[in-house]
Amino acid sequence: MEIVGRVVAYVLSVGVIGGIIFAAIAFGARAKAGKAAGWVAARGEVTRAARPTAWGTLGGGLRYRYRFGGRAYEGGRVRLIDWPGRLWPDAAAVQARLAGARDVEVKVNPALPEDAALDLTPPPAAFGWAGLGVTLVCLLLLGLRRLL
Repeated sequence: MEIVGRVVAYVLSVGVIGGIIFAAIAFGARAKAGKAAGWVAARGEVTRAARPTAWGTLGGGLRYRYRFGGRAYEGGRVRLIDWPGRLWPDAAAVQARLAGARDVEVKVNPALPEDAALDLTPPPAAFGWAGLGVTLVCLLLLGLRRLL
């Protein structure tokens, strides 16, 4: 029975850490989207078509090539945070739009041209709050486990 308790504690600890990481990424992407208003649009060419999966990224392996400042770059990011794809409210519309795309408009960070995305829509705040919720639930369960 002691081994079961240790396994449960381990799983809950992973939940705490995972929730914190997910919340930090989500809230960080929201902040970055707010600062990305000055990003420059560049014409891009799709080099590998999207193959959406049930819980994968919005782009589903999409790759594109673009030029900025006289140099060629390659990217694959659809949004600043595009996983898990099915959690986005407009995931089906985004994936349908990218399915047959040959040319795309790439938003490029002028300070760091390798930093690019097709869409600068920030993730819903619910992503970050869900991560914090998972953290809190796991912490409460860890506390209850200690009491019992």
